[in-house]
Amino acid sequence: MRLVGFKRFFAVSVVNKATSFQQGYRASILHPPFAKWSSSLHIRFSSDGSTDLPPPNEELKEALTRIGIQDKLEPLSDLGYYGWNPTGSYNPLSSVTAEDIRQMIDFTRKPKTILDVQALRATLPRKLSFLEPFLVENLFPFGQHSIASLYVATNHKGVDPKSVNFMFGSYSLFLLATGELQDDGEKFIVMRIPSTGILFVSRYKAYTNNLSAHGHQFERFLLGTSPEPPYDHSEAENLQLMKIGNSTVLISGEVDAVDCNGTPTEVKLGNKQQSMKTLSQMISSASLQLCRGNVRFWQRRGRKKLRDINRIEFERLEDFATREIDQSELERMTRLICDRVDQLQQSCPAMLKDGDVNEIVFFDDGNGQQMMKMVPSLNVTVNDIFPNKSVIESLLHGGVGQR
Repeated sequence: MRLVGFKRFFAVSVVNKATSFQQGYRASILHPPFAKWSSSLHIRFSSDGSTDLPPPNEELKEALTRIGIQDKLEPLSDLGYYGWNPTGSYNPLSSVTAEDIRQMIDFTRKPKTILDVQALRATLPRKLSFLEPFLVENLFPFGQHSIASLYVATNHKGVDPKSVNFMFGSYSLFLLATGELQDDGEKFIVMRIPSTGILFVSRYKAYTNNLSAHGHQFERFLLGTSPEPPYDHSEAENLQLMKIGNSTVLISGEVDAVDCNGTPTEVKLGNKQQSMKTLSQMISSASLQLCRGNVRFWQRRGRKKLRDINRIEFERLEDFATREIDQSELERMTRLICDRVDQLQQSCPAMLKDGDVNEIVFFDDGNGQQMMKMVPSLNVTVNDIFPNKSVIESLLHGGVGQR
């Protein structure tokens, strides 16, 4: 969660002319045969014919219905929360053990609760501090822990890994819809998770997170915790299954907080949001409302600096989407998501071996249409994202551990 600016339209990434090898990928991705839905959805059933899995989040289904995209992004099962409590120092994923993963998982963890809103508003306007940077790299265990979500879903939430086609992170829907990458250091990757048939589709970027930044301060203000170190590095993840296109997708998204009624809430600081990015994050984490801190600025020596928070606003997911995104644009983007998921589902299984990392790149076809293709990654390896195959096998196939 960070201070963000408003960007109404989305840039199209243009890539250099592909090699003949890459063109082969392009041809197979852009013109796939399409499988029938009935062949790809196999939610596990018990012997009496009833599903083992929890029902979908009805409030999320209702919100998506109200904005007209429930037929493209259909919640199948709400798997609930788990906590991730990183401990120790940075550790290369190639040396991480199954026990390391298990020890940092909290099955009882719920998102933190926002304080009484009226009491918070009574303290406004509130100045934000300019603190010394507190930098944390996006390295295990403070980042790159997607294996924990897969382990919890399969070993503790009843998901049969054979029933899942894809696993997404918080940014996957946004990138599938727009193809918008921030810079050359940000990659959109697809890989087959070792020892599974699941395709992992996610943003990848090596970056440093400043936990003293104003966005994090605003979140702590809502939760009633100190803006200064030491900081709590734990987080609450929401897990859900969705039908997207012809595929079953496991989505893991961090939940910033819940309100006093337990409603999951996305927290943002800034007067304007990147609309599709924010909506995609909310859907991915099943956050039903947005809490936004509006800010005021002041000029000093010709430079605009953040002055204070002067207003806290809450807005339901469907209201935010309706206000910020044109209905035809929303339908176009969600249709792109479905089409691209179907394309990946038909193309990747024949191309990717366990651990192969490919980058999804977007380009203009010369007629103003954004197209996508896969190219082998030259910079990202399997151990940048997942631990060794033996560790994955131990977690997924070694039996259910104690909760």
